[in-house]
Amino acid sequence: MTRLLPFPLMGASLLVLWLLLSQALSLGQLFLGSVAALVGGWALTALRAPKARVRRLGTIIRLS
Repeated sequence: MTRLLPFPLMGASLLVLWLLLSQALSLGQLFLGSVAALVGGWALTALRAPKARVRRLGTIIRLS
């Protein structure tokens, strides 16, 4: 499920924003909005930074 919809809250907000901007609640607008929400979620996963691992705590303390 997380691969299909990686950011569910962002996807839902994109869908609501699409429907508000189009000012119509038809089946076509609902379909286009959900496609835009899915593509937007997949684009955000490509932009997400990889998780950082702490390897040397002493170096972090010395740099800060």
